[in-house]
Amino acid sequence: MEDLSSRRGGRNRSAIDSVSVTATADYIPEWPPNWTNAPDDGLRSHSSPDSVLIQTDDVMRCAVSASATTFVLVFSPIFMVFFWIVCWFGIVDHRERIAFMTFGTFCGIATFGLIYAIMKHHRDRGDYVVVDRSNRRVDLPRYDRTFSLDDIRCLQLVTGRDKNDEVVNNSDLNLLVDEDGVIVRYHLMGNPLKEHAKRISQAMDTNLYEQNVPSGWYRSSDRQSKALNGSGR
Repeated sequence: MEDLSSRRGGRNRSAIDSVSVTATADYIPEWPPNWTNAPDDGLRSHSSPDSVLIQTDDVMRCAVSASATTFVLVFSPIFMVFFWIVCWFGIVDHRERIAFMTFGTFCGIATFGLIYAIMKHHRDRGDYVVVDRSNRRVDLPRYDRTFSLDDIRCLQLVTGRDKNDEVVNNSDLNLLVDEDGVIVRYHLMGNPLKEHAKRISQAMDTNLYEQNVPSGWYRSSDRQSKALNGSGR
């Protein structure tokens, strides 16, 4: 088993750029959008890159790293012990000390518990994508879908703002699939490592297109969306 994780690389900010590998079709994601978004739960993670590539024979898994949840499990008790020490030696009045320690402990458990639960749920949803070259298929565990490599049209790395996200340098890695003549776009992950996106595209033997969201559109826009004048809807 080989861990193919690597550091974040710089992004090419060109409007559209095809990155190496052999194309499986002549399809190019264009704006206005010429695809339809696949229905999903709308959950998006645009924190620091959390993917890890695992290669086993002809199968490549793009999984969620356990480093974030591990960090919370290690950091939270250390933080709470430090907090208790500060309260014990820093607060003279006994009743105030007990009150601060009790209230702080409750808040700490609630905060770290919520953070851990969110991160664990994110990881428990499964791998971002699994490419099985020997069986020529692509699995999307988070959608519970499987596709033939012959139906994959391209990968899209799109950067720009979204409806509820004004951060203009956030990115989405999307997979575009031909489903009975309709191009359907599946969101894979947010803010991926560029090197990981390239390796996934090479494993699929398909093109990776880097795009910036044009004025008047969002990252999540599809053919059902309407463009507005100005910088977006």
